[in-house]
Amino acid sequence: MNVTMPDGVANVAVADLDRIGMVQASFESLEDFLRACREVGQILSIDDVALVDGSRRHVSSPYSIPFHTDGPAADVVAWFCIRQDEDDGESLLMDAIPALRSLGPEVRGQLGSVNIPYFDHSTPGRPSGYCAVLRGDGERNWRINYAPWLLPDMTDAQKEAIAVFDAALAKLVPSRIRLEPNQSIFIDNWRVLHARGILKADSQRHLKRVWLRTGRNDQDRIVPA
Repeated sequence: MNVTMPDGVANVAVADLDRIGMVQASFESLEDFLRACREVGQILSIDDVALVDGSRRHVSSPYSIPFHTDGPAADVVAWFCIRQDEDDGESLLMDAIPALRSLGPEVRGQLGSVNIPYFDHSTPGRPSGYCAVLRGDGERNWRINYAPWLLPDMTDAQKEAIAVFDAALAKLVPSRIRLEPNQSIFIDNWRVLHARGILKADSQRHLKRVWLRTGRNDQDRIVPA
């Protein structure tokens, strides 16, 4: 879905996020995009997504990034394209709900027992807390918190559940969105996983990423560091 979001209609974007998990929008400028973000919810952070020489962070390295979410604090993540990669730069998006539907209750229960660390700007360099891979009882309340590189030591049952979940995700066909300048994408960060392919070392791709909180309760089953 691709819409133009003038002032005052951010509630339309929120409704679409709740219904399908993602919405595209075009803006006249970065300032207009940020204004719309403030209508959607509270801005937790604004960051540059661009390559940085020597960086080992996923967001600023040219290597591929596996499917993940951005931690439990932000229930919505938005990106605004300032400059796109000349060759690629696609964002890969995957709705996790179909994968979760295919899992049995025992597997979902094990996912709820795996706590992974999450990071934000409140405690630079160390985890801000821990949160289960899956929270919520029933499809309407499912909330994903997944970053495979942050998985802790696990029991055999937990490892099997993660493997089954990964296999279910691998069966899905991701959406591929290549943002052009002044285009943006908003996603439900508790539902939609995102990834990116390899970039050239000299890629000029530059996005602004905004973490948003829209008011949904995000504190259950989050363990402070």
